[in-house]
Amino acid sequence: MKHLNEAQIYAEANRNNATKQKFIESCIDKWSSAKNVAGKDLATLYGQSKARASVAAVAVENQERHFKMLTEQQLSTAFSTALRPEHLLKATYIGTAQSKLPDMFTVIPLASTDDVLMYVYSNHGSSLRGSTINTRNFETQAPFYAGETYPPTAMTGAVNGSNKTFTYSLAPLPAVPLWVKVFVIDPNGNEALVGIDNGSGTIISYNGGTGIDSTATNTVDYSSTGAVTINLTNAPATGSYVKIQWNSSLEGTSNFDTYAGQLTLELRKERFNARPFPLGFDYSMMTQVMLDTDQIGNAHELLTNAVAQELAKAKDERGIRFIASIARTNTIRSFDTQFAQQGEVQRKSWAQNLTNAIDNVSAEITNDVQRGEVNKVIGGPLAISYMRLHDRFVPDNSEMGMAGARKVGMLDGKEVFQIPATTNGAVLGNTELLLTFSNPSVPGDCAAIFGDLTTLSAELTFPQLRTQGTLASVYDQRLINSKFARVLNLKNLSYDIA
Repeated sequence: MKHLNEAQIYAEANRNNATKQKFIESCIDKWSSAKNVAGKDLATLYGQSKARASVAAVAVENQERHFKMLTEQQLSTAFSTALRPEHLLKATYIGTAQSKLPDMFTVIPLASTDDVLMYVYSNHGSSLRGSTINTRNFETQAPFYAGETYPPTAMTGAVNGSNKTFTYSLAPLPAVPLWVKVFVIDPNGNEALVGIDNGSGTIISYNGGTGIDSTATNTVDYSSTGAVTINLTNAPATGSYVKIQWNSSLEGTSNFDTYAGQLTLELRKERFNARPFPLGFDYSMMTQVMLDTDQIGNAHELLTNAVAQELAKAKDERGIRFIASIARTNTIRSFDTQFAQQGEVQRKSWAQNLTNAIDNVSAEITNDVQRGEVNKVIGGPLAISYMRLHDRFVPDNSEMGMAGARKVGMLDGKEVFQIPATTNGAVLGNTELLLTFSNPSVPGDCAAIFGDLTTLSAELTFPQLRTQGTLASVYDQRLINSKFARVLNLKNLSYDIA
């Protein structure tokens, strides 16, 4: 963590992000013109998903830079006469482009194995008026932090149904005349303003009311002791609160630094240490001959592409499992799909309440983090099947038949993805929905960030006329905010819809 002045913080973050964005755009421009690698495919992908296109273009660029560092002898050893480096670049593109992680979560292209993402947080600079120092100002409620008003504070005095006298000592001083207020809050949380000061040191009933007993002592000392004494007309019931609110003047030369709320800026750096996740392949030279003579295709290229697709599938599954494990640290909510027990007569009509259950989870996110709501939904096949019953579900069949994670539609503006369920729930259960928030304009506002670098390759041909090789996806992941990920379980959901 590095603390700088405000100008330096924004300058460093903007400079880093601008450099990274310029690099990404140059990669997209370059490889959308490379017909033998990506070309029109990348341009089409960019129109569908800028995030996936960015990650794919940078991965191919990093792979090409690796090739340029190899000698001619290394290239001739690594690639047979039927295989060219372009094949592996194409496989790198396929494997990266087919991964759905950039659509489901926050993924940034990495320029090196030791790359960083910079973003800025603003924090409370002091513990005043409901705030806590060094907490993020947009994650805590502190409505009185800015200004000179102190939040309502409990006065001294028994609340037992008979006591009417309450006291308090205002601090810091001086208090501002005409800004002292007395509230009575009943056991149900209903707040009533019963008294104010008259600017001359006396507490009176508010707006002509009778809350303050005008025959008793009701005084406030603005500058010397801060002592306040009030007598209520009616004794508050047990379980109630009597609170006082006031303003302490900031006009004195020695007061401002003590009283004024301040924000501090913190430059955050998420450092990625990208590591390879390999997958191997193996084929015989006879397979190569058969495919070549039958004009089916090059065995190495076919297998490399298949491995690339499997890497993309595995990457998605690992990413979803990581986010799901984060989500399970929060309370798991449930929606009961047994419509008859809820007094409903049709399965479809009861399914309309699913959006309310999702919105309730959104409300939890907003209350916990003070911002954000569910905008991505990933579910097991049975859960998604139930979601399709909703009248506002808009199906998307463009990726039908694709293995692993795929987009299946939209629900109330939320993108919906499906992932094959695992029997033990290691990735995502058949009846589970993974609900997340990713801020499209602020990379640091999400549950986790994935950094994607490139794809590595290695292979060796043996005297036994067999070739073995490996492709490795190189990436890393970082937990950011676990409260942005939740799990909603659809209870009593089965394949039997009777």
